[in-house]
Amino acid sequence: MRKLKELFQFMPGICDEKRSEKELNHLVYDSRKAEKNDVFVALKGSKTDSHQYIPDLLKKGVYIVAENGLALPHENIFFVEDTRKALALLSKAYFHHPDKDLFIVGITGTNGKTTTTYMIRSILAVMGIKTGIIGTIQYLIGDESIKAENTTPESYEIFKMFHEMKEKGCKAVAMEISSHALSMSRVYGIDLDMAVFTNLTQDHLDYHKTFEEYLKAKLQIFTLLSKSSKEKKMALINRDIPEFEELKKSLSINHLPYQTYGIHYPADWQGISSSMNIYHNLFHILYEKKDYSIDTPMLGFFNIYNALTAAAAAVFFGADPNSVEAGLKEVEVKGRFERVENSLGFGVIIDYAHTPDALENVLKTAQALNPINIITVFGAGGDRDKGKRPLMGKAALKYSSFVILTSDNPRSEDPLSIIQDIEKAFDNKELYSVFIDREKAVEKAIDMAEEGDLVIIAGKGHEEYQIFKDETVHFSDRESALRYIRLKEEKKKKNKFLLY
Repeated sequence: MRKLKELFQFMPGICDEKRSEKELNHLVYDSRKAEKNDVFVALKGSKTDSHQYIPDLLKKGVYIVAENGLALPHENIFFVEDTRKALALLSKAYFHHPDKDLFIVGITGTNGKTTTTYMIRSILAVMGIKTGIIGTIQYLIGDESIKAENTTPESYEIFKMFHEMKEKGCKAVAMEISSHALSMSRVYGIDLDMAVFTNLTQDHLDYHKTFEEYLKAKLQIFTLLSKSSKEKKMALINRDIPEFEELKKSLSINHLPYQTYGIHYPADWQGISSSMNIYHNLFHILYEKKDYSIDTPMLGFFNIYNALTAAAAAVFFGADPNSVEAGLKEVEVKGRFERVENSLGFGVIIDYAHTPDALENVLKTAQALNPINIITVFGAGGDRDKGKRPLMGKAALKYSSFVILTSDNPRSEDPLSIIQDIEKAFDNKELYSVFIDREKAVEKAIDMAEEGDLVIIAGKGHEEYQIFKDETVHFSDRESALRYIRLKEEKKKKNKFLLY
């Protein structure tokens, strides 16, 4: 049996000598799972405050970690200033400080996080290094895939996964760190080796309210890195973004070493674009007089930035140029400029782009492939930042030949109302159509497409569900696109047969 003093090892002064020798069973933050001699951490959420369950749990013999101010003195209650930070430090101890033995790269920013984690994993795989992933698409623990409920889960789950990754032979972890996670202390106490800041564009203002607060939340990743116990640590920042000076200021305050990456301005890691077709993105990476020649299937100018980030992280770990080149050549990421193959002579791309900047980047990449027409299908998520909807419409209108507006994840909102918010960017009704049913929208796009065209289905990417007010249903852009592609292929075959 483990003792309380072991659990509170990273929280000096909380567990007094009298109680330190008491034994515990489990650490939990779900009141329904708490049993005698478990330690329950009470959290305040947006909808419920689990401090309300404390009296009943005390009767069961549960130890409680609660926030200061609770008027309920009891020898089994440990009072702290912030229970979310407490949960992180308790979890770190409970799972035997697994982060100390892992090379951990934390990546924050509006766009590019997911692709970068997979690029890092692919490069390190060439070296024979197992890398865990925590992010939007899934959590990868060795070869085991776990469905991702959040981009960055609760701290207990993170440290649990670190422990399991270590047990399964992982030496490195590439993890996405969302602004929500930083604001809610889900990543508090993690000993990072590297912190990456990719970019910042409009998103999540429903939660952060202002762009300034959004930036402030993201900058917390440097505070996290500064508190890491790792001897060798590094920050990596995008030289080309408008917030560059703000980032430098934050790094200076936190006394952190850093490297830069970029394309437009001189940087430590310099990207030089070369050429691109539907299957290859060719470019060069220059670093310390070394020239990395990159040929990757991850298309788009924006993926040069992601590759620069991944290369820098991998080299900081110890990768050589050959591993970087080979790893980036093999990388694949579900729902990120993902091709849907067909025999009809037009292209179909599935992408997760759900912000104005991401949608614009995807459509710019589409234009660079020189299709005859670009047909774009997209919507916007309900109960999220409404300000970005017309901006997404503006981007779609600018770079598309024709736009099909549809539902994304409407959640509690009226799908038509969301579409009408996007429509504010459109003044020519001949350039777009509306299909509230996303399945019908995909069908329309495939039906419209002709040889030489390119269909972009944006917003959901890897997701295989659609969230409505009262239900979540199975839905996959890829499956829908394939369904109508196959029908169109069959129809083409029959018509060809009839000609003979």
